[in-house]
Amino acid sequence: MLGDPASGRWHRALRVRGRVVRGWIGITRVTGLNEETAAALGIRGEQGVVVMELIRGSPADRAGVAPGVGIVAVNGFKFSGDRLRDALKAKAPVDLLVENAEFYRTLRVDYSAGERYPQLERDADKADALTAILTPLAPRQK
Repeated sequence: MLGDPASGRWHRALRVRGRVVRGWIGITRVTGLNEETAAALGIRGEQGVVVMELIRGSPADRAGVAPGVGIVAVNGFKFSGDRLRDALKAKAPVDLLVENAEFYRTLRVDYSAGERYPQLERDADKADALTAILTPLAPRQK
């Protein structure tokens, strides 16, 4: 899901600030909704994501989010990753419109801690090994 790590926002953030800042509600893995995924789960649209894994006891788990549920809207607006990140930055509870087969439901995730650091943090006293790992061995073909 990260795509090309060398061009991703997280890589730039790690190089510039030495850390990646993200909100955290406990959802650890999602997959994008597409025609096949939506049909398999009985979800009507193709907008949003499907929760694949989450941490027990996390804010999302306490709100009722479960694996297999589609998240189709954030605070009343069509889902996007940026919209979810912005909602987490607001330091206020987040309303997720979720779809499970034929049912829609709004779940309020009680999370107001703002952005939070994941485990990955650059140690300024050590060499930058990540850039060497992520640098392509050969130049890109044009």
